[in-house]
Amino acid sequence: MLLGELLTEWKNKTPAPGQQGAHETGTTVEDFIDFAGDIPVAQISGDHLYNFRDAVASLPKAMPLAHRALTFSARVAACRGLPGPMVAPASVKRRVGHLQALLTHAFNQRWIEMNSGSGIRIEGYTKNTGGRRPFLDDELATLFSSDLFLRPEKWSERRESVGDLTLAWLFLLGLTNGSRIEEIGQTELANVKRDGGVLYLDLGADAVVKNETSRRLIPIHDLVIALGFEEYVATLRTAGQTRLFPDLRPNRFDKLCQAASRVANRLIDKVVSHDPRIAFHSLRHNFKDLARDVPIEKYIVEQIMGHAGISTGDKYGVGARLKTLKRELDRVTFEMVDWTAVKKAFASIDWEKSVGART
Repeated sequence: MLLGELLTEWKNKTPAPGQQGAHETGTTVEDFIDFAGDIPVAQISGDHLYNFRDAVASLPKAMPLAHRALTFSARVAACRGLPGPMVAPASVKRRVGHLQALLTHAFNQRWIEMNSGSGIRIEGYTKNTGGRRPFLDDELATLFSSDLFLRPEKWSERRESVGDLTLAWLFLLGLTNGSRIEEIGQTELANVKRDGGVLYLDLGADAVVKNETSRRLIPIHDLVIALGFEEYVATLRTAGQTRLFPDLRPNRFDKLCQAASRVANRLIDKVVSHDPRIAFHSLRHNFKDLARDVPIEKYIVEQIMGHAGISTGDKYGVGARLKTLKRELDRVTFEMVDWTAVKKAFASIDWEKSVGART
């Protein structure tokens, strides 16, 4: 079996890898074959992987555009000696990890007798490399006192691939329930529901989520409702829309929030800090820390955030009822933000006009 054949088998496994992961792994396989030759999988040794690791690590972090179209070996040769920082250890780890995943699959299927991908070390890499941290209180206060939240009249002045209206709701939902941006962004209007007086998002069978434990019901925090979320949803429905954020467009891997994540992180860089450890995903860390401060029972927080429990008891039942989740969620406060100013700004929004400008 050649590496290209193994790649095909791996793509067809159950469960199948995601489109983006399959594409990136395919690119790594193409580069590895160019570098080491199209050798049988059983003949791939640790030395092959270490040599490939070192070649990847020799590439610059910012590669000249003309070099990107070259084959991998030609790219390595052309970039040799270029000034500037090298590719990050986390990126090297990801590339070597593609090959390790393929070799592990082959070993598990008993197609090879030894897994040569096991134990490959990446110089400078730790699990905390490039890790996220929560926003500090002052940083959250600065973010939510920016024009995006206090001057909605300026929304129409921007010409982004992701509208300011969408961006504001993504930030507000991410802060108040700790959801991942892709989970929020792909929500269908039909999955904005109400039960027993509780407004919630239904990330059920048709939702695009990270894993099965991420399928859940997420109550909407009172803060978000007070800012006009129900009016926004009603306006979208009246306009005949089907998605909560209709201006988001899928990339070639059917991910709706790639552009939204990029725009959100640019805003953070602009108004808060260039610290690479804080990004939109940092809000997920903030929510968990703030829920601990209340405190809220760990199983409630995990259910809201879509984290799997680890004890045997966690496997029984379906979790807390929706009204319990809502009651506990509303106990989480975000006192570092001047919500009076934000509410005043959002009260001035003409939802029909704002929605119409982005759809």
